[in-house]
Amino acid sequence: MNLDEKLVDMWQNDRNAYYKELKTQLKKQPNEVFESILLIINMFKHSDLSHVFKYLGKVSLEKHSKVQCIFFYLHWLMADTQTYRLKEASIILSKMEEYIDDSTPKALKAEFELKGNARDGEENLENFKKSLSLIPIDSQQYKINLKNLTDSYASGGELHKLELSYLQRLEPEYRNLFLFIDAMERGDTDKALELIDDVMNTMLKLPDPVKLKLNFLKGLLNLYLRQSVVDESFYLLISINSLLNHDPEKALEYAKKFHNHPGKQISVLTNFTRWHLIRTELANKNLSAALRLIGLEKNFSKMNFSSLFYARIELLRGNKEKAILQFANALKLSKDINAMGRFDFELDLATDLTPGKIRFLTEGATKLLAENRINKVKAPVNNVSNVEEKGVEKLKGKSIAIKAVKDEVLKYAPFDIPVLILGETGVGKDVIANAIHEESKRKDEPFIAINCSAIAESLLQSELFGYEAGAYTGAIKTHKGIFEEAGQGTVFLDEIGDISSGLQAVLLRILESGEFRPVGSAKPRPAHCRIIAATNASLEARVDEGTFRKDLMYRLKRLVINVPPLRERPVDITYLAEYYANLNRVSSDPVTFSDEFKQALQAHTWPGNVRELKNEIEKIRLLNSDKPNYTIEQADFLQEKTTDLEKDSPQENVAEPSVEIPKKEDVTQPDQLKRKKSTKEILQNSGSYFRRLEYIKELFTEHKRLTRKEICQITEVSNITIGRDLKKLREEKFIIKMEPTKSARTHYFVLNES
Repeated sequence: MNLDEKLVDMWQNDRNAYYKELKTQLKKQPNEVFESILLIINMFKHSDLSHVFKYLGKVSLEKHSKVQCIFFYLHWLMADTQTYRLKEASIILSKMEEYIDDSTPKALKAEFELKGNARDGEENLENFKKSLSLIPIDSQQYKINLKNLTDSYASGGELHKLELSYLQRLEPEYRNLFLFIDAMERGDTDKALELIDDVMNTMLKLPDPVKLKLNFLKGLLNLYLRQSVVDESFYLLISINSLLNHDPEKALEYAKKFHNHPGKQISVLTNFTRWHLIRTELANKNLSAALRLIGLEKNFSKMNFSSLFYARIELLRGNKEKAILQFANALKLSKDINAMGRFDFELDLATDLTPGKIRFLTEGATKLLAENRINKVKAPVNNVSNVEEKGVEKLKGKSIAIKAVKDEVLKYAPFDIPVLILGETGVGKDVIANAIHEESKRKDEPFIAINCSAIAESLLQSELFGYEAGAYTGAIKTHKGIFEEAGQGTVFLDEIGDISSGLQAVLLRILESGEFRPVGSAKPRPAHCRIIAATNASLEARVDEGTFRKDLMYRLKRLVINVPPLRERPVDITYLAEYYANLNRVSSDPVTFSDEFKQALQAHTWPGNVRELKNEIEKIRLLNSDKPNYTIEQADFLQEKTTDLEKDSPQENVAEPSVEIPKKEDVTQPDQLKRKKSTKEILQNSGSYFRRLEYIKELFTEHKRLTRKEICQITEVSNITIGRDLKKLREEKFIIKMEPTKSARTHYFVLNES
């Protein structure tokens, strides 16, 4: 058995032995591939992961066997997946494929196919089975992937679809585990109770994430059985129990806590738990938020109980006939897969469905089933206009700067000369590049974008220019590069300032001669595409540092578009926030922002520019159920900074008359107020959240009625921080917010004396 055969055998049967063998071989002689694999295995010990990927990009595979090259790319792919370098992962998988041929060991062919299915993002379980057939049944590699396959079926409540032979190949503890998970997913409590003792007794043998999932499912079983003890270490169990207790608001609160910060509890996800946020939004009758969440989940319609969710949506919309049809589909499915326990439990959790509505749906569905009149029905969709915008229509903003950018896009679009777009990260350089393409005569040709800093140097050149068969070890067939694939279209090179000196020389040659040469080819080929480049770096500074060619900079800077950062065009901040807040809303009523919210938006520095603003607004929409009114309390990211907005934007308080607040310079204050002022100063110096709340409570106890501005003036604490404190006091029902008019300036707070 040679070294490659030995490594494949160890990979199949003993992963620990595999990595030990790599270390042993390195003691005998240097090997870049083995060093790289061990570096990847220990990569999270490094503070700067970029150094790891730079090292991988410089590894030469010339003197290594095909098997070792496959192992190299397999581990690189694992590293890309774990660090969400998805673009590079796709390229690495293609590189790995180049080494796969008839001589490749079946075990490595199987790894390639399994990783390919994962990359596509779909659980194509039939292909998974075919890949498994390439691996010896008694190998560790087979057992690991068999568990993944069985878990996919069990977590969907579809273990009945998996051939019995697969279950029989599992160790008893895992067989019972997956049967238990499947029973819980279907709501078959009798089967779950039959299995739970055996499963819990063997729990010590299971990995920690599986133990966590088991403890969660045990808690869920208790809720099915209506046992009062709730394991409050799981947000989802608190949320589910709240729905059972007809408290949908609390249920939504904890569902959002889990959704926002799942942490290790991500391992408890099954089809039942994965869609729980949608379940709680519907329980609160937040139709817009539920539809938005469904729109974000591509596979929702494939879920077993999606029809029941759709029935609730149609009922909220007033479409009773469609609701009955969806309900009938859900009822039939539940009977077919022995999941009536889950069906009944879902109805118990649906606080939006009154007993009368459930009776109405059940009677209608029963009639349809008896008459065999049910069929597949389309999923409900958002009633929003999805008109696709083109060209400069995609560039959003009201500022003079953005109008100038639009003018430049229209001015430069007709030419074939390269365009250089300059601007900070997140300003939308890619959107501008696409707008230039769509306004040009090339609009019907491909637009291909590539981030030069996101792909390893050793891969970038072959991706851009392609390579000939036999150009290097593993290059079995010719590969077209981006410049050739683009044809008469446009190539957008983002982060051009980060490319190596060698690649700069190649790019300069293309700009000067209009030709490129694939790796391994002796003949140049014409480049018919237009080039648009972008960078957030100062190319002049890079030239001074000697890291960027001056002649290339001049070639690129013939037509330049400068995009100012968001903080320099404040008029666009609120405009863009409102645009993203209203984008694809179900309701025709526009979103409104409170004055404090607008001020906080303007005060924020927006280091991530438009991308940051878009992400934060989408987060607010998600966590606040897509409600139409935005206040400062909903924006955690704006509350992190304790900037006193009142100093920059003074407001006249036109609320109902309040107490007269003693001014700081009033030396004739009573001793009692002087003592409070002294206390206030101590509180400010200590920064204690607890003591500050106690002091604000004292103010309300004495004065009964206060505005936010008055509290800010007394405490000398920022408007944002006080807003957070007032929200807390309202949650405690210590104070009540009064809103005489819609204007935030008229709002004030009173002590709750009830």
